Amino acid sequence: MHPREWRSEEPISSKQPIIWLALTISLIMIGVMAFFMIQKANENERLQSRVNELNQQLNTQQLTFEKDRRDIERQLAELRSIEEQMIELINQLNVDRAASLSSNNVPDKVGLVKSSELKINRPYSAIKQEVSGLVASYQMAVSQLEEVNRDLKKTPIHWPAASETVSSHFGYRTDPFTNTGSFHSGIDLAGPLGTDIYVAGDGIIEFAGYQGAYGYSILVDHGNSYKTRYSHLNEVKVKKGESVTQGQLIGSMGTTGRSTGVHLHYEVIKNGKHIDPFPLMTFLQNAFNE
Repeated sequence: MHPREWRSEEPISSKQPIIWLALTISLIMIGVMAFFMIQKANENERLQSRVNELNQQLNTQQLTFEKDRRDIERQLAELRSIEEQMIELINQLNVDRAASLSSNNVPDKVGLVKSSELKINRPYSAIKQEVSGLVASYQMAVSQLEEVNRDLKKTPIHWPAASETVSSHFGYRTDPFTNTGSFHSGIDLAGPLGTDIYVAGDGIIEFAGYQGAYGYSILVDHGNSYKTRYSHLNEVKVKKGESVTQGQLIGSMGTTGRSTGVHLHYEVIKNGKHIDPFPLMTFLQNAFNE
């Protein structure tokens, strides 16, 4: 072997440890960097997963809030509808008060809670629960009002004439013909000839025609232990067997039969006995004024 060739290989072998060290360090650095990159990628993946989870929760909450909002709007609309039903029922009990009852003017006596007064600066869940309770209460109130209304329609509580002049009350009085004490079995309302006469409650006409001292007279059976009689009429506008509804025009005021002047002799008979009509005639006025 030539001496020069031997000397030329000596420096290469002396550099091998350095190269291996450099390679090792490079591999370690690459490994460390790869580890941190993997860790970072995993962390980003976890964060992205958490963001997706939060977005899903937010979307679910938004859907829930939107559903609650629609439910509340539907229930408020139902409340307004029920309020109108209640007002209509009240109007039917006393049509003269119809003008004073509206969705913006409901008497405190009725005890309604206006849907427009609900406070909305609270969680939807609390509002929804309150509205649900109000809807249930209103529905029960409407059901009760409907039942009361059905009963009152058959009860003789409607004022029987287009006149408020009471000329003679129920009970003992001096008879205008004999000038002696006698029992007056009804109440007399005076007015001009032809004044409208109304039936005091739903019922069936039991008698309609001329009846001795009563003159032209109408007897109504209300089917709930009550009967009413309207006497001394000038005209009878109904027939026997006809169904009539509370407040219906049935005749006109006159002075037929045993009468001293134009008036309506009005009787209320309960379970076969005459009772004072006045408390029933003023029932609604007293009820609204309590």
